[in-house]
Amino acid sequence: MSAIDAASVLPEGHGGTPRWLRSMAYWSYQYKRTWLGSVTTSFLYPVLYLAAMGIGLGSLMNTHSHSVGGVPYLDFLAPGLLAATTMQVGSNESMYPVMGAIKWLRTYFAMLATPLTVLDVLLGHMAWIAVRLSTVSVIYLGIMAAFGTVHSGLALLAVPAAVVSGLAFATPIAAFAATQKNDTGFATLYRFGLIPLFLFSGTFFPISQLPGWLQALARATPLYHRVALCRALVLGHVQVWPELRHLLGGACGPRNGPRGCELPAAVDHMTSSGLETLRITPIGLLGTRRARRLVERNITVYRRGWIFFVSGFFEPFFYLLSIGVGLNRLVGPRSVGGHMVAYTVYVAPALLASSAMNGAIFDSTFNVFFKLKITKTYDAVLSTPLGPSDVALGELTWSLMRGSAYSAAFLVVMAAFGYVVSSWAVLCYPAAMLVSFAFAACGMAATSYMRS
Repeated sequence: MSAIDAASVLPEGHGGTPRWLRSMAYWSYQYKRTWLGSVTTSFLYPVLYLAAMGIGLGSLMNTHSHSVGGVPYLDFLAPGLLAATTMQVGSNESMYPVMGAIKWLRTYFAMLATPLTVLDVLLGHMAWIAVRLSTVSVIYLGIMAAFGTVHSGLALLAVPAAVVSGLAFATPIAAFAATQKNDTGFATLYRFGLIPLFLFSGTFFPISQLPGWLQALARATPLYHRVALCRALVLGHVQVWPELRHLLGGACGPRNGPRGCELPAAVDHMTSSGLETLRITPIGLLGTRRARRLVERNITVYRRGWIFFVSGFFEPFFYLLSIGVGLNRLVGPRSVGGHMVAYTVYVAPALLASSAMNGAIFDSTFNVFFKLKITKTYDAVLSTPLGPSDVALGELTWSLMRGSAYSAAFLVVMAAFGYVVSSWAVLCYPAAMLVSFAFAACGMAATSYMRS
């Protein structure tokens, strides 16, 4: 029997070590070089969310409503954010990393050239995601304890509950990612799936604040039961079995792993150019008219991925709906310039500015990095008469065009909900454009120096 034939029938590696551990070891080795980028997800996000939402918004809410669910708002919010954070981490770890390992970096193909099987590759990656979820959960629980929101020793059980919650999202999303030809579907999944779950599953307010039909829909979502279980464990209000049944039921998948994780037979072949990595630092204050060619190129690309662009219009709707039906009655009216206004009217313009910032940062970081490092789009562009300043100006123009469309949609949604109380609101549009430009320029300059 040849060495390859022997490896194919042996369930374990040398020394009785399961082969899938080697797949997990690869991802852990990769993480050693990129761990600094996850500090924001693991440490800064929980601190900022708990400080801004729990303490800042919580002080307003406690003054008006005195408590939420019988506890201070910070205590109510923190366990829900634990479950919601593991959902986001699990989803993020199983989207682009899985697609990149199949289509761009072809990591899975390199693994399959060894004695590892498809199942070994899958189990190893899922095991690594479980390790990441465990790390994030432990850090988050420690931060919660520092904020004084842990009231029961059963809070330790919230860590495995949160890990299982994250895996319940990671496994089907990894299967979905393995079937995709491009990343357009990720934006649709994020904006129509993860954002509504994040906002309407009881993380930020009790679902009793929602209309009756929406309450039934919220109870049917997978995240609601994870949030309820983590909250019960951390606060000591334990009714474990009903929520645990939902938790385990959502995490159990097919015995042989997601069917969609079978690797496709053919993927696009990406050849790496020998060119030196381009650093897109605007070297001129203005580009030339040739920059419009890059804008035209982006428009042509988005004609085929129009759902990616259109789905962005629904984010403001979900956020404003969540605030309008969930937080408005809990916070109560606020005083602005000596006039009392509803909390939704108070916060909607701020959401417009933050939406412009987030859209600009996303466009000028992830999209630019993808074209710079993965698809080498800019290498191809620079083989034409376009120069680096044309590339920078074209990308900034495209970011502003998208930002202007989303800002206009946000204003329309605000007006439709009755959150516009002055004609001066039209000036929010150019203000949002300036915000987009400022963050897009900074984001692009920073991205050009990033290695991973």
